[in-house]
Amino acid sequence: PQTIRDYYTQWYRPELMAVAVVGDVSVKQVEALIRKKFSALSGPSGQPATAALPSIPEYTTEEARIATTPGVRQPEFDILMLLPQPPAVQTADDYRQYLQRSLLNSLMKQRFNALSFDDPAYERGSVQYSRLFGSTGAIDASVQLAKGRVRQGIRDFIVAYQQILHYGFTQWEIARAGKSLLSKLRTKAADGQVESSASLMDEIYTDFYDGNLLISRADELALVEKYLPQMDSLSMLQYMRRVFETRPQHYLLRGGEEVRQEVSDEADLTMLIDDLAVYLLLKSSAFTALRLWPPKGVDGA
Repeated sequence: PQTIRDYYTQWYRPELMAVAVVGDVSVKQVEALIRKKFSALSGPSGQPATAALPSIPEYTTEEARIATTPGVRQPEFDILMLLPQPPAVQTADDYRQYLQRSLLNSLMKQRFNALSFDDPAYERGSVQYSRLFGSTGAIDASVQLAKGRVRQGIRDFIVAYQQILHYGFTQWEIARAGKSLLSKLRTKAADGQVESSASLMDEIYTDFYDGNLLISRADELALVEKYLPQMDSLSMLQYMRRVFETRPQHYLLRGGEEVRQEVSDEADLTMLIDDLAVYLLLKSSAFTALRLWPPKGVDGA
């Protein structure tokens, strides 16, 4: 059909293409072969094609929604926050920010894995800070809930999430997550280490579409060894407070029709979340008051 031909003409053109080759090959030979096979490739005349990325505005109000689908067995709850897109990695400082974001994601995963041993009313909690559709940044806090314990699961998850944002991570947690990141990269950078072509190709595609500069494993390892020791409990807490600054969030409860037997509608979900916000505020205020009392100069201070 003509529609397919027009699409091919518009988008399958040299300025929008990239050739990636991975494997045990001669760089010079492959580069010469690519130039031989592709240098004569030309696109249609006229202005180069540009693909406009979707624009996703940040949320301006808090919203709560319930989405039910017949047959869905596992209820899930999401908290989504939109924020400016993280920068593409083009400089050493860009990589430092990328590393800090990666470390934060690892710490979140590590903490919720540990909390799972406390038998909370939820399963597989996670918080991920990433790029969304190449046009914005997003923090997605997601959790699987247990039937019959949906309300308590939402409470437990939000409380655990807010405790992390308020108090951060211990130095032991950061050292453990950092050691894991560094160990994986050292293994990849080791002489003679063989990586799968598929894994390397996935990384190349991701870096290409995100606009990241391609660097060697050795150079990346040097950057990690330089910046990772600078990331302690205080700096990570300050980083979280900058990233997770007060912004409107959207809440989504998903599941089968029976989920409404526990959370009846959006107003009920909103009230549950608002009550938790008040509880956490009072709890934080009480903790601060205990720390400040008794004042200096009073016996026992």
